[in-house]
Amino acid sequence: MFKKKSLLYLLLAIVLVFSVAAVSIGYSAYKGYQCYSQGKIADYILEKWKTRLDLSDAQVVEIKTLIDSTKTTRQEARDKLMSERKVIAELFFTEGSTKEELQSEIIKIENDVSELMNTFAGVAVDIRNVLTPEQMGKLKEYYENKNSCRFRSQ
Repeated sequence: MFKKKSLLYLLLAIVLVFSVAAVSIGYSAYKGYQCYSQGKIADYILEKWKTRLDLSDAQVVEIKTLIDSTKTTRQEARDKLMSERKVIAELFFTEGSTKEELQSEIIKIENDVSELMNTFAGVAVDIRNVLTPEQMGKLKEYYENKNSCRFRSQ
């Protein structure tokens, strides 16, 4: 009887540990989304980078300044893309719209995305210049090992 109770308590403890782990992982993902939706994604990323890359306080301030310098540009581009996406959706649902009309609207979005990516590329190079070679190595290793990374070679 004692062994059955011990086994039951052990199983309950294991379930509890896995439940707490699952909730913490879920909250971490939610916290990232919450930061994104509140416009605080840069702070969230820098918080993660500070521990992963051993960033100094000066580096954090410098990187945050670089990111904040493009905030207006990024917001304007995001708003423009959202409105253009709505135009495409409305055009799609409009009776009699043509393939050429849709393609024309999509080309506008491609150009806007290209401009936005050029902005990101400039900031990315500036951030790379703030990091030490060791920190760049850690960052590269992190992204290569990340399960959902789109930058990893297959």
